Amino acid sequence: MTWVYLWKGSISMTRSLLAAVLVAPALLLAAPATAAPSAVPAAPVAAAEDATGTYYKLGQPTRFLDTRTTNTPGKARTPLKRNSPTALKVTGRAGVPTSGVSAVVVNLTAVNTTSQGYFTLYPSDMSRPTASTINFPKGWIGANMATVPVGTDGKIKVWNYGGDSHAVLDVLGWYAADDTGRDTTEAMGAQFYPVEPTRLYDSRAENDPFYSGDAVSIEVDWTDDETPGDENDQVTAYVVNITAVDATREGVFTAWSGAGSKPTASNVNYEPGIIAPNMAVVPVQRTENGATIRVDNVSSGRVHMVVDIVGVYATDRVTGMRYRKTPDAPVRILDTRSGKGLNGAFGHRAQRLLQAPASVLGSDSALLVANITGVEPTRRTYLTVWDGVETRPSTSNLNVHPGLVRAASTYAPLDLSNRTKIYNDAGSMHVVMDVVGTFEVYDGGTAALRGSSEKAVQPQQFEAGSTDVTATRD
Repeated sequence: MTWVYLWKGSISMTRSLLAAVLVAPALLLAAPATAAPSAVPAAPVAAAEDATGTYYKLGQPTRFLDTRTTNTPGKARTPLKRNSPTALKVTGRAGVPTSGVSAVVVNLTAVNTTSQGYFTLYPSDMSRPTASTINFPKGWIGANMATVPVGTDGKIKVWNYGGDSHAVLDVLGWYAADDTGRDTTEAMGAQFYPVEPTRLYDSRAENDPFYSGDAVSIEVDWTDDETPGDENDQVTAYVVNITAVDATREGVFTAWSGAGSKPTASNVNYEPGIIAPNMAVVPVQRTENGATIRVDNVSSGRVHMVVDIVGVYATDRVTGMRYRKTPDAPVRILDTRSGKGLNGAFGHRAQRLLQAPASVLGSDSALLVANITGVEPTRRTYLTVWDGVETRPSTSNLNVHPGLVRAASTYAPLDLSNRTKIYNDAGSMHVVMDVVGTFEVYDGGTAALRGSSEKAVQPQQFEAGSTDVTATRD
């Protein structure tokens, strides 16, 4: 039994994309799930009374830090030094309010790394934790999305454990710490709704790779005639995994709404011979038949693109999921190298249950907001994280290559005993997980299912409507 898929709609493809995807080569990128997402009954179209834990997107991803330019606090054009923290003000800038901010959602990129190492993002008012946000080898460019709790002074810190390396940080949005965000924005934030992981686009399906300047616009129509309201108007952002496959040269993908000017930001940095995935929270624009995002490519070579949706943020709904910051986050709950959480490396096609400790959980936790890292992989492989109740999804959370350490942002579903399951597809690999928060089930201020005596009862399902996906190459 599982019940965390709160958004609705079966997803059908236009242009025969779905049938082609099912026979596309896996290339170590797990194939998509195609079953229709299930959901709890649609919420009444009415805003909840408190914005705490809701998400506010920025209009476009906004660059807050770039050590290669003058956009660095007091250190213009200076890379981050080894074993050195850099404090960065994130509140009171570019649409992030001066107060009432629990955490920011960012995309962190390591650039021109001079040795193997990692960056750690953490609140400015706590000691550096035992955690990592992005791991990198020498001479690498790569990115990872992260949710970062904000210090009481409105700052976060970037710690560099490695040689001198440049860092780029783009802010995507923020979570409300309390209800004051409504006073600043004059609007209620969005709640999160997981969607059964589903492939929206795969350029391999029609053998149509991307070259520099190519882009794709992906429109999803969420309309369901059996429920009230316009679901397309309620959606504010998609949570997607975007993956670069078979790149012949270095390049970047930029995901955005497609409205206005393209932002100076990147979501996926890729290189030849490496499968490069990254999670992204992408604002949508309302289009004629749905809610649309756009992904642009910049590269002197060619590359294939895969886009999987894992969730949406939506407004004007009473029930949903809201972010709760874990005390002293980030907190390491799994390190198979030391026996923390689970002992010993994951073997070939091993799947193991991880018990989330009570210290990181709220009363109604449904998902862990986490960073998962693969260490010392012996083969090209991938990790899949799910609640372990239903059949394992045929999607991946992290793709890794032998000899490399890779990390990925993950929303890890929990079963009713607060466990999450992790699968390793090939070879042997150690796994690390750091938690920065949870998504809590919110029911308009009343007791949510997980916190009530009825938490073990399967919630009522309904017949989902038809949801169409249209992918248009530009």
